[in-house]
Amino acid sequence: MPRIVSVVLVVSVLAGTVISLVARGAREESVPGAPGDRSAARGLVSAHEKTARERFESQIDAKPGSRRPLGEFGLAGGRSLRLYSVETRKGESCLVHEDSGMGQSAGCLDDGLFGLRRAAFSVNTDGGPGRVEELYVVGVVAPGVRGVEVVDTGGARHSLALNPERGFLFQSSSSDLAAGIYPRALLLYSTAGRLLETITIPAVG
Repeated sequence: MPRIVSVVLVVSVLAGTVISLVARGAREESVPGAPGDRSAARGLVSAHEKTARERFESQIDAKPGSRRPLGEFGLAGGRSLRLYSVETRKGESCLVHEDSGMGQSAGCLDDGLFGLRRAAFSVNTDGGPGRVEELYVVGVVAPGVRGVEVVDTGGARHSLALNPERGFLFQSSSSDLAAGIYPRALLLYSTAGRLLETITIPAVG
């Protein structure tokens, strides 16, 4: 059974949820951030942010020196999103993302990021009951995957760009969210364009 753990280290929260792709032995840790803090968006890490990161990594028992950067992405409203992985002392592999407005969150798996699937990702939403005002999917794919598409609930396909570390980001448009259209699946392709795997994205809304 998945083991989900929430950790609150910083007081000051924006409404939102994080749904991590989990498997046997997986757990999730999250730390809310400080709304309105734009230092990360400028590529700077303040002393406060550094301390929050260190405290967060201590909570998930990250192994020193195991952090592997997986890229930085821009979000709507000027926020930035940093993606990286760490290994824990228990032998877990964790996918961590730092949203400059929402804080840190991680999904940790016993069998490595790609032990069961060729992609590790999280689905992140912001909004109130009955409405989704923001939704993004961020993750990384395994070696050998050279193309990623998102299929939404309206049937449209969205081709995603992979960065040099094989990280990716999909952000739903405000018009799709208003229409109740959400990402439904990830399609993973080889260099030759062969479909390698289809991964269902947890239902939203």
